[in-house]
Amino acid sequence: MLGVSKVLPKESVLSHQGVVMHPKTIEGAFDVCGHVRQGRLCIIDVTDVEENDAQRIADFLHGVSDGVGGTISRVNADIFIVAPPSQSVYFYGDDKSAFYGGFTRKAASGA
Repeated sequence: MLGVSKVLPKESVLSHQGVVMHPKTIEGAFDVCGHVRQGRLCIIDVTDVEENDAQRIADFLHGVSDGVGGTISRVNADIFIVAPPSQSVYFYGDDKSAFYGGFTRKAASGA
C-alpha cells in the first residue's frame, strides 16, 4: 500500500513503554508518579527494602495509582505493577488473590 506510513506517533510509542524500578526509600519511589503520568507502566521491586520502608513505598504507590486514575497490581509480596489509565494488566491462573491487596510479607516457614 503506497502512501501509508508505518511510523507510529511518538505519543503511541511512549504509552507502551515500561519502567522497572528498585527504590530503597520512599524518596526513590517518587519517580513512579512522573512515569505513570506520562503513560508508562512501572514495575516496582522492593525485595531488598526494610519492612517499614517497603510499607511506605506500597502506600505511596497506591496513592499514585488512585491519583492518576490508574491501577496497581501486586505480583508477589515484594513486586508491584502500577499502570496508567491507558494500559491494563491481566493475570492468568487460578489464584488471583495474591495479585491484589495491601503489603504483607509472610514469615518464612518454621520461623
